[in-house]
Amino acid sequence: MGKKCKIMFCIAMTLALAGMASAQSLGDVARKERTKQKPQAARTYTNEDIPSVTLPAEEPKTGDTKADSKDGSAAPADANAADAKDASKTGAEKREAEKTDADKKAALNAQWKSKVASEKANVASIEREINLMQREERLRVAVYYSDAGNRLRDNKDWADQEKKYQDDLASRQKDLAAANAKLDAAREAARKAGASID
Repeated sequence: MGKKCKIMFCIAMTLALAGMASAQSLGDVARKERTKQKPQAARTYTNEDIPSVTLPAEEPKTGDTKADSKDGSAAPADANAADAKDASKTGAEKREAEKTDADKKAALNAQWKSKVASEKANVASIEREINLMQREERLRVAVYYSDAGNRLRDNKDWADQEKKYQDDLASRQKDLAAANAKLDAAREAARKAGASID
């Protein structure tokens, strides 16, 4: 029994050492691969690398001249400066358009959130009314059935009150269904308009 344990221990140790040796050799291989791969140098571009393009000078139009002196002589506007201004205007216009789009989106979201919140408030109000009606009905039933004399004296009055309660409850439940339908319609309309309301 002791011999078997020693043999098993020796086999386990041999396997463990072999595993460690292979792990070390894999690590060495990975290090060698990393040293083989040299990072590529980043290319630096200078003005000599970029071809220069000369733009033909435009003839000044009557609206593009400026009076430089008192006698009314006009100097042509600098075409390159105008192009640079146009480019900066284009960038500014793009930023302004993006800002305007973001503002429109925010306004659209706020508008639809307000509509949906209004419909939610209406639904919640109707639900509260129905819950209150049902609680009052339970109390009324408890009081009515707790005294046998009430049932004998006020039987017709009880029937009238029950009918009124059932009619009112049915009416409020119809209102609740309509309010839920309006809420769903508002959510769907907001989704179709592209507003994010949640």
